[in-house]
Amino acid sequence: MAQASQEWFHTNVFSGRVISSTIWTVLISSIWLLLVSFLSFFLQSPLHPISALTSTFQLLLSPSSLFYLLVFTSSLVWGAVKHSQGYSVTPTVFHSWSKLILSAIQPATATSLAQFSLQSTVMAWCFVKVVWPQYSSLFSSCHDDESSWCVSHDQLFLLGCGAVTGLYLGVRYHFFSGSCVTFPVIYKETTSQIKQQMKPLLLSSAKEALHVLKYYYVIYFMSTLAISSSLPLAPISSFFSLSLFVAALSLTTLVIIVNTTRLKVFSIFLTAPLPSQPLEQLISSLSPSSPLLNLLSLQSLARLTATSSSARSTIFSLSQPGGHPHSWKAVSQACLETVDSITSSISNLSSPKPPPPSTPAPKPQVQQITSPNMRRLAPITGAKLEDVSVPPTASPATQMVSNITSMLDSVKKQPGLALLFKVQPDAGLRAIFCQSQAAIWSVDVLSHLVANSITEDRFGVVQKELPTILTTLLTLDQKMFGPRKTGGMVDEDIKLKHELKAAIKAGLYRIAIKFGEHIQAVPLNRELSAKMINYQKLLEA
Repeated sequence: MAQASQEWFHTNVFSGRVISSTIWTVLISSIWLLLVSFLSFFLQSPLHPISALTSTFQLLLSPSSLFYLLVFTSSLVWGAVKHSQGYSVTPTVFHSWSKLILSAIQPATATSLAQFSLQSTVMAWCFVKVVWPQYSSLFSSCHDDESSWCVSHDQLFLLGCGAVTGLYLGVRYHFFSGSCVTFPVIYKETTSQIKQQMKPLLLSSAKEALHVLKYYYVIYFMSTLAISSSLPLAPISSFFSLSLFVAALSLTTLVIIVNTTRLKVFSIFLTAPLPSQPLEQLISSLSPSSPLLNLLSLQSLARLTATSSSARSTIFSLSQPGGHPHSWKAVSQACLETVDSITSSISNLSSPKPPPPSTPAPKPQVQQITSPNMRRLAPITGAKLEDVSVPPTASPATQMVSNITSMLDSVKKQPGLALLFKVQPDAGLRAIFCQSQAAIWSVDVLSHLVANSITEDRFGVVQKELPTILTTLLTLDQKMFGPRKTGGMVDEDIKLKHELKAAIKAGLYRIAIKFGEHIQAVPLNRELSAKMINYQKLLEA
């Protein structure tokens, strides 16, 4: 059943959403291309806005730009297909620069970073060809001898800017939650979400482009000084060219805004609620399946248990024949395991298990000689040979690992290199909260089912597991401490942590209010029972 649900999801849901996301990405990115092109033409001749508008329309109608527009569109489709295969449903937390570098040199990650850089370079090349004709040629006449041809330093500078921007976007995609699709707290219509997400993109992308150019100019300037002037690097005078700076700013803004558009559009379409399907198929999708299908199933189940009494009665029902609560068992077990995984991870991080004690090596036993044909060389009693302890010798591999470990420890203590190995505070705890989305909806499902069981559960299937469910929720509520961040932008893991905390408190209040004083009859330990009474009296903040 779970395999059938997964095949149905990939065939009927996921493929259609990828196609829709790709089409919307191409359409919106084309609009961004026209808008950035108009701004570029306008900045080239600020006193002639009508000419800039005419040049923008000629961009669409000119046969000479058709090839570059096709290449630009092909790169958009390629990036969309690549993202559909590499997206993630959990954000990532920055651990340390050393771990980032080690991950970046892995073959799969390094190949992906190279693809990001190549795609951005191709997009920059197409943009320069159709919008900045003065930089569109790879060769130009030499300054010293106009009869000979030299490599255009300006175009190489702009292509290098595109490559660096792509590398920056690749690093953000793999190591700073760029590949993560985020579920909205309140779901809106697809077109409304797209409008809301696209409005601030131009300004934010321009600011981000300035941030990238700041470092690119420094890198290129240092490279110009370090490498021989015979290599194709821009001369120092090009750093003071306003036209070249505007070209670099416009193409960097375009590459960033197109990449951000793709990520946001995919996030909107992939996180849309599942279409209507039988409750049995929805429950079967809770078993091990693709992470996206599991989250979407929990999302739909949380909505149904909150709004549909018929769905709740189906979960509370008994199987025929046999009279077993299979639906309730499957739902409660999947949700409890999800919540328990967060609780156990926090507990293991807060109080790690001590290493097992080392057991002494057993002493070899001397076998007694009992054969009558054998004569001892020494009597059994009397003086004994002194036991000589021989120190164990380590294998070459163990010695090499030990040497490498000691060398790394000494490197970590060096003042200049210590920053590479410095682990961010609360990195482990924040990584746990990255998995909170499934726990949020699991808490919602359990709390709605338990709260409504007092009036709708005719067979008492919830009553047996009520102490376990309350203990699980209250225990996680006690452990909800961790990173706090005020002001500025809040990372996705911090948002998920706050959403999980709010979901737990709302769920416990929902249960306590529905049960009233009857909640005091549930057998819990003293500390959890007192906390549950506080929820019943509305004393928990």
